[in-house]
Amino acid sequence: MTETFGLALAMEAEGMVLFTMPNGTMLELNTPQAASAAVEAAGCELLGEITRVEEVAYAYRRFRGPDGRVYSLNEQK
Repeated sequence: MTETFGLALAMEAEGMVLFTMPNGTMLELNTPQAASAAVEAAGCELLGEITRVEEVAYAYRRFRGPDGRVYSLNEQK
């Protein structure tokens, strides 16, 4: 993100990085495990396990939000 988009690294911790955008907003990127933990801690229901599709370097996990809708956490390498 720093090299490609010129974003400033604001914080780095195990499983996540946080970048500051030029307009002051933040972009947080998490590993699937860290994102799952954050979603679950926020009271959402995790649906199934992290599914990896190695052939295309893709992973996803679905969860049910407080509004009852199903969302997905996605990772593409």
